[in-house]
Amino acid sequence: MGDGRFNATAVDPTVGRSENARRPAETDTTDYAHRHLVNLVGTIVLLCIALATVWTTKAMQEYETRQACIDSGRRDCVPLDLPVHIAIRAPVR
Repeated sequence: MGDGRFNATAVDPTVGRSENARRPAETDTTDYAHRHLVNLVGTIVLLCIALATVWTTKAMQEYETRQACIDSGRRDCVPLDLPVHIAIRAPVR
């Protein structure tokens, strides 16, 4: 204002705008339905990748825990789901 410089936008608000900014809105050819579909597919793919990563991490952690148990010499590292009515007896030596 009082610094002696000329401010062109104060006189003409269209100064400094590109030609695309002055086009009417009806020339927009963006296919928003296709854009939404692509965004939805991308989100589903990323969600599947995230779930696979979590599953793989948990499986590796379980494997490492079981391997550490086996390496320590324990025999009861893997729980066996046996029916209650079947009794397995170890041979007596």
